[in-house]
Amino acid sequence: MKAKKLIALALAAVLMFTFAACGGTGTQTSPSPDAQQSAAPAPAESAAPTDDAAAGTTEVLKIGALANLTGWFSVIDSANVNELKAMAKIINEGGGLKVGDKTYTIELDIQDGQSDATGVRNAAQILADNGCKYVIETNDFWVEGALDIFENAGIMNIQAQNNMDFKAINKDLKYAYTFNNGAASSYDSAFQAFKAKYPDVKKIVYCQNDDGVNDASIKLVKDLCTEYGYEYVDAPVIYDANATDFSAVALQVIASGADAFIGNGQPNNIASILKEIRSNGDDMVCAAIITMNAGVLLAVAGADAADNAFSLGPDFTNESNNTEIFWKIYQQVIADYGEEAAGNFSGTFANCLYVLTNLMQGARSVEVADVQDFWDKLDAVDTIFGPGVPGGTETYGVNHLICHPNPLSMLVKGEIQFGGWYDTKLP
Repeated sequence: MKAKKLIALALAAVLMFTFAACGGTGTQTSPSPDAQQSAAPAPAESAAPTDDAAAGTTEVLKIGALANLTGWFSVIDSANVNELKAMAKIINEGGGLKVGDKTYTIELDIQDGQSDATGVRNAAQILADNGCKYVIETNDFWVEGALDIFENAGIMNIQAQNNMDFKAINKDLKYAYTFNNGAASSYDSAFQAFKAKYPDVKKIVYCQNDDGVNDASIKLVKDLCTEYGYEYVDAPVIYDANATDFSAVALQVIASGADAFIGNGQPNNIASILKEIRSNGDDMVCAAIITMNAGVLLAVAGADAADNAFSLGPDFTNESNNTEIFWKIYQQVIADYGEEAAGNFSGTFANCLYVLTNLMQGARSVEVADVQDFWDKLDAVDTIFGPGVPGGTETYGVNHLICHPNPLSMLVKGEIQFGGWYDTKLP
């Protein structure tokens, strides 16, 4: 966890800024930006209030949120909460959430985990004591020590990100889910990007800090190299999570002889390695498996080093490169929190609420058991990134994840470019 502090502090200084994992047995097709196949009508498209709602019979649906609003991780989770509030506002101002014959106003119960394991556990207990049936929560590594509280209370909890953390989602956790892409599916998108955008890449090295790497992620990258026909450097570059000088790491990456380095980790670390590699005259491709626009790499590496690099993040320059609902939420964040704050928008918390409310509409119920039963019958589900596919059984032992298309954000000669949409797979 100490390494996570480095990114938070760096992002605070650079952008004030916010992955995710999927597993399963299917393949998700890339959408046209406006393609959205929903398991239920999208809440943002809800009709005007019904007569009952107009008469004052709209009910309140309380949804919990566990985020670190103070302490070192607040630089990330504050942005997550902003987008969550924006999503709830869109639903409420669109007439409320229509579920069956009832209309609900979303009320968020937001509790602060204080960037501390004990604080996260205390926040989880407060949400349980407050009677929340659903909780949208921060990244997997924070919540794994509090999931027993949600399990005992029967609370469906949805992680913003899961990076192949089998302690946070597994067959023994009945109520733990995630509705966003991450390592297990996003790595595959990166390999597709190599094929489409970087044809000169032949040899790949995996570069990761020591508190973000595990045997599963190493095997995943190795297997994808085999699948896509790349040579895998069978000696991953694993560096100290507390590192502040990345010159030695960069030299080790260069010495691997690879044409590209790929990694999921702290964006400022990846950007610093990119900067050092460029300063040594190497133009290998940098593939950052993060859910942020490539601007976060540009901000740290600098324009002179920002070339032949990409991240799996949205495009903020052109509305047509996004789904309609993603752009609507993004604009709401701008309206409520300003354009600078909106630069932090990744969509992960907003997507959790969007998918959850769609599931409620499809189940025609706000009861957890009904929503879970509906989930188990789904073949596809709408997300703010386009059509998604439930999965996870093969990788996690439980079908509690969603895989959706990934946008590509590229750095080309110091400029940010949109690289299109890419499929994701559910291994």
